[in-house]
Amino acid sequence: MIQWTQTSHMVDIDIEEKHVAAHGLLSLASEPILKTIIDSISDGILIIDAKGIVLYINQQGSQILSLDQFASIGRHISEILDFRPVILDVLEAGQGYLEKEFYLHSPSRGKMRFIKSAIVLRDRRGRLLGVIDTFRLVESMHI
Repeated sequence: MIQWTQTSHMVDIDIEEKHVAAHGLLSLASEPILKTIIDSISDGILIIDAKGIVLYINQQGSQILSLDQFASIGRHISEILDFRPVILDVLEAGQGYLEKEFYLHSPSRGKMRFIKSAIVLRDRRGRLLGVIDTFRLVESMHI
């Protein structure tokens, strides 16, 4: 049985490590339904494993970051972006955050302002499985 509970910017997944290894993190939910939901969200969503490998990026996320959605999957996050991904800090610290503002500099796109949330995924023993990163690009408004 798989049980998801969300507390303190983290999702606890009540599964055995062998199930993750055998089936993969995303396949533990109904994958077509999960991907449809993720792709229908207007924020960018990026899911990485504990090693920084992209497990999934939704359509909006690939548009915001100017990435090929499917070519990004299976690659390390630092290989596909031309700026240092903030999500790597979450992997190192093991702590997420909600609705935090970031200014990032991309050599190809200049300065970008994001509102981001990062949810750390851990197994029942507390081991880090990955991170769900949600983000939206904030356009400057001049009034």
